[in-house]
Amino acid sequence: MLTAAAQHALLGLSIAALAGASLRLASLSGSRGIDRAIAALPLAAAAAVLEALLLGLFGIGTNPIALGAAAAATWLLVRARVPAASPRPVDELAGWWREQGPLARTGAGALTGALLAFGAWLMRYPGIGQDGLSYHLPAIAGWVQSGSPGAVVDYFDDLPTGSYPITHEVLLSWSVGISRSLVTLTLWPVTTLVMLAVAGWHALRSLRVPRPMAGLTVAALVTSPLLVVQVNGIYTDLPALAWLVVAGALCAAATARPAMLAPAIVAAGLAVGTKATPLAPAVAALAAAAFVARRELRPLARPLALAALAALVVGGTWFVRNLIVHGSPLWPLMATPFGDPVPPVLEQIDGRLISDLGSIPPRSGEYAGVVSGSLLLLAGALIAPLVARRREVALAAAVAGACMLIWASAPYTGYPRGEGFDSLAAGAARYLLPAIAASALAVALAARSGGRAALLPALVFLAAAAWNLERDLELGFPSLPSAPVIAAGALVGALAGLAACARVALRAPPSLALAAIVVVAGALLALPAGGYVERHMRVVPIAGGYASWIAARPGFRDGDRPVSAAGSVNGALVGDRLSHPVRLIPPKESCARLRRRVAEEWVALPIPQPHPLFEIPPASLRRVVRLHRCLAAVSPAYRDHGYLVYGSG
Repeated sequence: MLTAAAQHALLGLSIAALAGASLRLASLSGSRGIDRAIAALPLAAAAAVLEALLLGLFGIGTNPIALGAAAAATWLLVRARVPAASPRPVDELAGWWREQGPLARTGAGALTGALLAFGAWLMRYPGIGQDGLSYHLPAIAGWVQSGSPGAVVDYFDDLPTGSYPITHEVLLSWSVGISRSLVTLTLWPVTTLVMLAVAGWHALRSLRVPRPMAGLTVAALVTSPLLVVQVNGIYTDLPALAWLVVAGALCAAATARPAMLAPAIVAAGLAVGTKATPLAPAVAALAAAAFVARRELRPLARPLALAALAALVVGGTWFVRNLIVHGSPLWPLMATPFGDPVPPVLEQIDGRLISDLGSIPPRSGEYAGVVSGSLLLLAGALIAPLVARRREVALAAAVAGACMLIWASAPYTGYPRGEGFDSLAAGAARYLLPAIAASALAVALAARSGGRAALLPALVFLAAAAWNLERDLELGFPSLPSAPVIAAGALVGALAGLAACARVALRAPPSLALAAIVVVAGALLALPAGGYVERHMRVVPIAGGYASWIAARPGFRDGDRPVSAAGSVNGALVGDRLSHPVRLIPPKESCARLRRRVAEEWVALPIPQPHPLFEIPPASLRRVVRLHRCLAAVSPAYRDHGYLVYGSG
């Protein structure tokens, strides 16, 4: 068994291996600099997902040695078949640094310092989120323990979350499987936000949007509370949007280099496999890029076919599986006449906004509070074609309008029955993110000609960013650190950049030194890995306290006693090293089997009570009541207002 430091160092080396291989492959398109880096991102992520799924067929899809060996084999194979990237990416970075003046270096240092401070703060106060606790993290941990990422495992009674698109979870299981810790779950969201910002900036610049307007566009997008609230937790909307924007950036670059369509297709597959909401804008972006480059696509038939196959596997597997098993690619959210029906729990909250538009005025405050400045972007997209009568503006606005219409027609965007509407339908506004990104693009393109035509878009972006920031500040802890934390990081980074100006310019390290840096950086992640669950539980009160009670039991941190629960599970109880299996008690569990669980596991049973959002199906209530009767003669070890816990381990 590898030590924690060795496993994290192996993670660093595995990331470096896939990154190096992907950069070489991206170089085949003739791209350099930021183009090459953006193209390499989806190639590396897709390689990780594909390797995890392939090894999972043999039950070793989360084995650290197997995954590390697969990453190394990928690097060696690409190294043998593909010419070295020239110039080296690190040489390009060093050259860029040498060309910058003192102001640019200081600014780059300040931005880097702020991001590092943000990352350190997230490690100190890690969040997982309700959906993360309920099914994202349990799925990842279950695959790590079984070695079969992508397998269908449900962690809710009556809600088959195992049939959701799960590319994001498989990608995370790759990193968690190697490191055997939860730290990458915290680092990845902020990484995707940076990825979104960089790709968005580069896409706009590729489309000849002026620098100031590109900066305002990105600021108005990344400050959206719909995104910011997801930086500290395990969510899918942020990474799905990030992959969509990466695909858009590569499609924009493909107008000059059609070979960039191949990684764009892979990025689109990652976006749709993470969440179905980016499908329409992803298809629109790929179609537009393919149309522009249509005369040059024939020589690219092979790489485009391989990219399409990779995208189908990493992004389409879940939809094909649902179609075969349940008769609908979007099951359980949507059903077809010839397939399985929508589960009853989802059917009773299946309100669609387009069928109840009259519910908007009395609840407009809830929508405005959630969407904030992005409302201005959505409105701006509708008037952008009037401000700038150009084809590309009209097309971007049409995509944005189509995304809005699809959103309003989708399940769970409206809930005209009962008091649960505000939290469910207003919360579903996050599914608008692809429409918001398309809207931002339409408004930015309208300002491309400059002059007076740019005045209104600039005002829209400034007002949107200001409104977003006001709402972001209200989010506060634990979504965001305080301003002094970010300011301190920025100051230290700025001083480092200033010191670099006065000293020797940055030089690219040799390969051996670079490998050593990667190993050390990876090994250092083992430091915040210990005590992760304990820190999380101090930040977010979980499940009425029962999870905190179990986590405080002697031997929990270093033990492997399973935790079983009825109704739903709590993923944080997997522990820092994912050593505790977290299981959902089957609906038809026998009393004898349940009593054996109590002797071997911690067993958490919810106390039957009305659900605050929707009516609990009678069958579910009967199952929980029956489980309580099975243990009527057993004294619980813990009791609170929501749960009874049995077991004394």
